[in-house]
Amino acid sequence: MSQAASLDVETQDEAKKILVYDFLGFSIFVGCNAKANEALVSDHKTNHPKCFWLHTMGRRGPSVVLCLGHAPDVPPEMIVMRYAASRALKLSGLKKGRVVYSPLDDVYKPEQGSPGIYRTWRTSFVEL
Repeated sequence: MSQAASLDVETQDEAKKILVYDFLGFSIFVGCNAKANEALVSDHKTNHPKCFWLHTMGRRGPSVVLCLGHAPDVPPEMIVMRYAASRALKLSGLKKGRVVYSPLDDVYKPEQGSPGIYRTWRTSFVEL
């Protein structure tokens, strides 16, 4: 069984800290602040729109992008989705809670939205 590894991704701006986790061969990206969330979501929407976006419901915190490669559909009980949700919770300061997820191509920036703030047209959730 593969273990998760945390790696810092180097960016142009030190303020944009993005953590990268490899879990069972899937890549999970976590923005550690608003600037990192902006960079993470906009880059993946452009280059990898078939990923999933996750965020802790009702809390400030990281945007998480889960890249599943060519997996067609991901039920919430899938261990990789649950692991990605646990990263969102942990960096939001929670051990348990509800994490919403959506296909990244359904995520949008609200008009006049602050940096790092996103909405989605449809959501599902994982409860941990």
